[in-house]
Amino acid sequence: MKRPQAYSQTTPDFARAAIRIVAGAFVSVLIFGVSMGGRGLAAANIDDFPLAIQCEYKDIVHVYYLSRLRPDGTATYITPDRLGGTISIDGVANAMGGTGEGSCLGKTLKQLRESGQTLEIHR
Repeated sequence: MKRPQAYSQTTPDFARAAIRIVAGAFVSVLIFGVSMGGRGLAAANIDDFPLAIQCEYKDIVHVYYLSRLRPDGTATYITPDRLGGTISIDGVANAMGGTGEGSCLGKTLKQLRESGQTLEIHR
């Protein structure tokens, strides 16, 4: 008896591509889950991050608001005019799509707090 194939020669190209994409996504999610080791959001707590960070760039003060916290512990901050940056508990501030300048770049959360550039909200 012949084993059925995942798709045949009569399967449309887009269907074959969709099958490959779904299979690839499944494998990626599986690998990501194993590499995270079950840590999930426990790796970073939202209470560890300030609500806002104040940075100066080209003599203009910008306030970046906490937008999201990814499962890997990276927090994303954005301004109303769509500037953005990221930082993690143990890492330094990085610009998203910018020139790599400003008063926050390269600083840790501890340094930003010590320099008075954070707005903290405690529950």
